[in-house]
Amino acid sequence: MNRSLYLAGALAPVVFLLSIVIGGAFRVGYSHLIDPVSALGMSGADGSGLVNAAWTATGLLIICLGVALWRDRQGPGRVVAVAILIAGATSAAISTWCPMDPPGVPMSGAQLGHNILVGVAAFAFAAALLAAALSRRVSATFRLLTWLALFAMVAGGAGAAISQSLGWNLVGAFERVTQAGYHAWLLITAGTGLWRGWHAA
Repeated sequence: MNRSLYLAGALAPVVFLLSIVIGGAFRVGYSHLIDPVSALGMSGADGSGLVNAAWTATGLLIICLGVALWRDRQGPGRVVAVAILIAGATSAAISTWCPMDPPGVPMSGAQLGHNILVGVAAFAFAAALLAAALSRRVSATFRLLTWLALFAMVAGGAGAAISQSLGWNLVGAFERVTQAGYHAWLLITAGTGLWRGWHAA
């Protein structure tokens, strides 16, 4: 059972990456360096239905990883599992019920929910990485990779905020640094449980 759940968790970053690549191909003029990732799932955007469906699937696959970690007594701990469950649930909720509004329109309830849930998801991912990095159950290598992923998350988030406030056209690039950080960690975490097992990590 847990192997299947870990496999599902390992697929989450793959599905997310494919959604970004395919979603960008649907949008004429979309820039992965300039435009925010959420714009791919924006209400009324070309291909947004497919992108949001993929993001909902990504969230559900992340939940599977959370369940696997909860069930695995040799894993990094249940605090990590709970944080991953929250991150997966909020990620799925964003794409299902709260897509981004088109630019220039008054803020809708969906956009407000989007902003709140994005914050909750980011906090949950960061909490999962921090708890995993501080866990005594993980190897030195896994701990180092977790700290690097957490650094990428923080650096990317700070870069995106600075870019937006200063008018730099690099918001999309910095968002992708953040997302690359935690999605790479999800893949490593799922892969550890699936192929090696935490007893060997």
